[in-house]
Amino acid sequence: MQLGKILSLVLAAAVASAASVFAAGVEEAAEAAPEMAEPVTIEYWTTQDQSERQATIRLIADTFMALNPH
Repeated sequence: MQLGKILSLVLAAAVASAASVFAAGVEEAAEAAPEMAEPVTIEYWTTQDQSERQATIRLIADTFMALNPH
């Protein structure tokens, strides 16, 4: 039982550390990125033809566009 608690704490510390490193990298990348001169269109093709999967992919794409309006 004690080993499980220790492993949980180590895992939590590793995740927190990785998250802070990733967040710092995203901020630096955003500052260094040039402004886009014109809009870019990404066309996504998939073989996933089940309607539930298509709905999920559309939700992910719409969420991305809402969070990244440029």
